[in-house]
Amino acid sequence: MKEFVDNVLTAFEFVNPSKHDLLLKFVKTKFTRDARGKLFVRDHTSTWHDVKQILEENYDVGRTLEYYECRMFCSRQGVSESIALWGSRIDTMQSELREAVYRICEGKEVISAAGVQ
Repeated sequence: MKEFVDNVLTAFEFVNPSKHDLLLKFVKTKFTRDARGKLFVRDHTSTWHDVKQILEENYDVGRTLEYYECRMFCSRQGVSESIALWGSRIDTMQSELREAVYRICEGKEVISAAGVQ
């Protein structure tokens, strides 16, 4: 689901803002079965933000921060894995952890955890 959302966000960045409504209509035609039902039962799906929120509520994997932390801190370099590839994998896990923190925590909590006054 995350990959689909990321791809749609990228498409919105590259499409002329005057065509966003048309792009949203196109994206909504790509939903099938259960997802289509969940979207069209709701009244407010006139923006990508609304559609994205419905998708995340219903299909996003609800993982805890501990899951991301454990996965990152327990990661070891594979036998045939280069240092560059392993570092890239760690960077990806770090980004996923950061995204989870922003998704789960309130804005004030994130600021205080970062030590910003």
